[in-house]
Amino acid sequence: EDPRIQYHYQTRSERSAARNKGIQSSSGKYICFLDSDDRYSPNHLEVLHSNIIRLGNPVAMFVTGAQLIHLDGSVSSQPSVPSGFIGNKLEHLYSCNTYLPNTCFSREITADFLFDPAISYAEDTEYFTRVLLKFPFYVIPETTTELVFHEGSSQQVQGIDLQRAYIAT
Repeated sequence: EDPRIQYHYQTRSERSAARNKGIQSSSGKYICFLDSDDRYSPNHLEVLHSNIIRLGNPVAMFVTGAQLIHLDGSVSSQPSVPSGFIGNKLEHLYSCNTYLPNTCFSREITADFLFDPAISYAEDTEYFTRVLLKFPFYVIPETTTELVFHEGSSQQVQGIDLQRAYIAT
């Protein structure tokens, strides 16, 4: 019953099309994505907001720490990295746990970039790569996101953890 929350129905389609519809239907200054099998900590949006205000509303992509729950039940966290704007953005992207649910994008970024609906998996990594060639990347080391890997999750393709596959290639 909160008027700030809107539901937009879309017939079944790939993740990229649904995310693009969400981007196009939104009106806020910043956009976050949360898949149905992942979770935000209760202070996730507060942590993002306080960093955005402290930095003066920069046009940027923000990344919080993420806790990963793997198929075997083990838990891992994002490697320790310095907070702040990242110099070698692509190295950070491919060496740390950067996933869509633990990122937040300025509206100015999403105005320039949409997800490619032709890509059915790893669409977030392709999106991040295009964005990071143009916009700054700010790391918030506080862990505020929990990503659950399971047989049907987008991070799993034939049982392979895609983040680890990216690092190895």
